[in-house]
Amino acid sequence: MTNGSGLVTFRIYEWREYPTEPAEGAIFVPNPHYAGFRVKLLVNPTKGEVRQEQQTFQSLGEGAATEEDWYRVVAPRVVAWSLMGEDIDGNETPVPAPGEHPDNWVAFDMLSPDVVTWLVTEIKTAHVPKRLPSLPTMTETEKPTPLPDSVGNTDGTTPTPSDSEPTLPTS
Repeated sequence: MTNGSGLVTFRIYEWREYPTEPAEGAIFVPNPHYAGFRVKLLVNPTKGEVRQEQQTFQSLGEGAATEEDWYRVVAPRVVAWSLMGEDIDGNETPVPAPGEHPDNWVAFDMLSPDVVTWLVTEIKTAHVPKRLPSLPTMTETEKPTPLPDSVGNTDGTTPTPSDSEPTLPTS
């Protein structure tokens, strides 16, 4: 989208819900206790944001970064969620999402490991184009209808043996 003077970037956020059934190829089985938990994620991060997240995640695996470093990088992508906590009087109260405040990355620590596993997957793949479903394959009984013999001739006539490809001389 342009505004006449150049490209205008905009942020797109989507609500994602913790699954109730394992997705195809999922690396975990959802815990029914967390059904209904939702997060609002940035689904079109910039290339620079993706690169920073990927480099920090790789550094985490190499021991050069901490889990806290990665949470700090991705916290701005989680702008809202349905997490509730208890206040000092035992009343339920909303827990601010990590993206609501620069220092709120620590809110990730309030999540169970099951939810963290799901949320990390969502953060890392929210911007990736989704795979299209595969097309159905034809069975032996669903063979395509053959084209009429006249297909391929520009004048609409049926091809004759003389219309075959010319034979090149061999010498």
